[in-house]
Amino acid sequence: MNALRQGVLRFRYRTYSGYKELFEKLSNTQKPSTLFITCADSRIDPNLLTDSVPGTLFVDRNAGNFIPEPRHPNATDSSVSASEEATIEFAIKYLKVANIVICGHSDCGAMKALMADAESIEHLPAVGSWIENGRPALHTVRAEKGWSALTPAKQLERLAKANVELQVARVSKYLGNYKKKPQVAGWYFNIGHGEVHEFIRRGKKDIWAPIEF
Repeated sequence: MNALRQGVLRFRYRTYSGYKELFEKLSNTQKPSTLFITCADSRIDPNLLTDSVPGTLFVDRNAGNFIPEPRHPNATDSSVSASEEATIEFAIKYLKVANIVICGHSDCGAMKALMADAESIEHLPAVGSWIENGRPALHTVRAEKGWSALTPAKQLERLAKANVELQVARVSKYLGNYKKKPQVAGWYFNIGHGEVHEFIRRGKKDIWAPIEF
């Protein structure tokens, strides 16, 4: 905890001065361009990854960067799907974001848990329940030709990408009632290489390609 407190002091007396005008401007309002939905993994820093200043991204984080299926229109429960729905609604209707990015990543613990035997995570019941949001992605990749020939690392990467594809499809369901829909993008961040791949639809063929100049 002391290390965090020291960091706060360094920010207050060193870093803040370089962004003073920006923070003064942000003190009473925000107008982010993008809703950035990503994993809670400590290695993912959305602002660092996109080289963005504070106020640019409205960030929603959870283990596995999942977007649960939308609730029934008449549902009134306080489920996690309601929380995600509220975040998306606020980002679009109030903040009027122009973009939504769903970003998965390499070495994702949620993807590892999804691939693991149920017995290996039985001591983590909440985790076991939560990762079910990615189960359709696992079914998809296991049915793909050549899946069994992939190395464990490549299987994990393919699952993480398929999970992003699934969440891109799900967020589109939340956008169904909005007249002006944000642009939706699916990303995969390779932590070790510092490279981001983007999910691209080209006619009937979907591909993943690195973001380049």
